[in-house]
Amino acid sequence: MELALISLSLLIVLVAASYVFHQRIKLAASEYEASREMVENITRGFTRQLLKTEAGLDRLERETDQAREMALEALKKIDELGASEVSEDLLGPVVERIEAIDSSLEELRSQVQKIAAQRIATVKASNVAPPIPIKEEDVLQSLTETELKVLEVIQELGEASGPDVQKVIGKTREHTARLLKKLYEKGFIDRNTSSIPYRYSLRKEVQGLLLERSMGLR
Repeated sequence: MELALISLSLLIVLVAASYVFHQRIKLAASEYEASREMVENITRGFTRQLLKTEAGLDRLERETDQAREMALEALKKIDELGASEVSEDLLGPVVERIEAIDSSLEELRSQVQKIAAQRIATVKASNVAPPIPIKEEDVLQSLTETELKVLEVIQELGEASGPDVQKVIGKTREHTARLLKKLYEKGFIDRNTSSIPYRYSLRKEVQGLLLERSMGLR
């Protein structure tokens, strides 16, 4: 009686875990479909969605490994109690389900990697229009001290990512991202989207203006 209760309890736990993993795989598949549509439109939001999907797949892989270990441990414990045939009958389907989840994960990961490769190839082949040209006269006066600091950080590093800038100016990630977007849209900096995170560099005109400013010529 005690053995049967132990077997039943382990089975319930593993079946519940299998169900949760199955639901999460469905969610990952849904996110993948959304990512595929965004690739077709070449949107900036695709990269964030793709990274989120890949992170979800990594998490699912870890959890599936844990479930497999639980199943094997359960089989081992029940075998030690002298009920190997019962354990195989009860837990065999669960182990098969976990293996099926493994297969689904591999297929999803393969599809996501193909999309990522297509997206990178498309970006490299695209001719991105340059930012809005800046004006020469006292253009730096329109910037805040924080925005000027961002330009100085990029100038010092030569090329910088969002996290690089964030560390120096001490703002939140969201605030830093807004600053970089504003400076890019106004034509102060160029943006390299061929890698993650994006890399930013000063436009040549801005480099000259900052140099003049540092020398007190403006």
